[in-house]
Amino acid sequence: MKEEAQARWNSRLRLSDVVSESLLEVSRRPARTVMTGLGVALGAAAVVATVTLVSTIRFQVSDQFDARRATQIELRTRSGDTGAAWMPTGFPPDSTTVERVKGLSGVEGVAVVRETREQLSAAINQVLDPTMTPAQTKIYGLNADALDLLELDLFGPGWTEWHDRTGQRVAVLSSATASQLGAPDIQVGDRIHLEGETFTVAGLLNGSPRLPGLAGGILIPLGSVDRFELDTDRDRVIVVTAAGAAQQLATVLPIAFSPNMPDGWIAYAPQDDATLRLAVDDHLQTFALALGGIVIALGVVTIGNATLTSVMARIHEIGLRRALGARPSHIVTHIVVDAALIGLVGGVIGAALGLLATLSVAAVQGWVPVIEPRILAIAVVGGFLAGAVAGVYPSRVGSRLEPTEALRRE
Repeated sequence: MKEEAQARWNSRLRLSDVVSESLLEVSRRPARTVMTGLGVALGAAAVVATVTLVSTIRFQVSDQFDARRATQIELRTRSGDTGAAWMPTGFPPDSTTVERVKGLSGVEGVAVVRETREQLSAAINQVLDPTMTPAQTKIYGLNADALDLLELDLFGPGWTEWHDRTGQRVAVLSSATASQLGAPDIQVGDRIHLEGETFTVAGLLNGSPRLPGLAGGILIPLGSVDRFELDTDRDRVIVVTAAGAAQQLATVLPIAFSPNMPDGWIAYAPQDDATLRLAVDDHLQTFALALGGIVIALGVVTIGNATLTSVMARIHEIGLRRALGARPSHIVTHIVVDAALIGLVGGVIGAALGLLATLSVAAVQGWVPVIEPRILAIAVVGGFLAGAVAGVYPSRVGSRLEPTEALRRE
């Protein structure tokens, strides 16, 4: 008895032996290892995919913001500002004023936009059906340069500066507006009637990225819109600038539009709301971590259950090890390392699946993927730690088995 106690006291366990034996145990049944670590793999994949997709989407949003909103200044007259005496500034600005503004460094173009005070009746036929309510829509007047400058997705010729100058009755409308008029198959060259006046369809609008509201109305030349009652408080000039020039140009544009009375204009320059975007990122990443944490917790339970089952199946082996001098701490170490390696396998698989998901979404959407290497490392290390945690309880059960009791069990 004394010799057995002395053997246990002299027993040593080298780390290399534990790792090599655990690797043998894990690799002996690879399918079981993968299935056991599946919960951790799914949790790691959820974290990696969500965090990398948030970074990728944030990059795309920033890119679009820089390309559109951060390069767009809106100017209005002070006619709607009750806090200041309105000074007439001459709206719409004449061609000389527009050319002067376009000559400023950093200005890429000037779009003039006016709109009707109320929605007006629009129809395909001049003879209206008295049993039907006529369609109502806003009418917007735009200068010819605005069609390209505002990046309108337009099918058809639209109009030119000559149409503006001579007040030609041509119009552009979206498919949604055409459906509202009861003519979803309307074509370029067809006629529509606005408040009883006939206009020729010069284009079909598919989208308006810079001013989305335009897609909900009918667009006509700036020289034709004064046929209708206009909302002068909504008169505005959109100045598109080069990237990074908006803030500086906003301070000089009122002077450029009206050198004698610059206070008659108000310039609204966009602000890059980094705080809002960071808040959105934080919410998304918190959601990702919470989701991944829940799935990983389920994975820990799965690994723990499988490890406990493995311990109960290896009772005789554990009893023999104890009889040959293995300490309880050796049993604990061996079982924990087994579970940790299973978690490591799950973490590696999860990181690969999350990365694959991000690359697939980016490829389908045509985005530039943004990958943070540290999140991959965190997923792998997190899987290893999750497995180690899962092995704590089964290892305690195994370490408490007495050699004689373990060897007697069937």
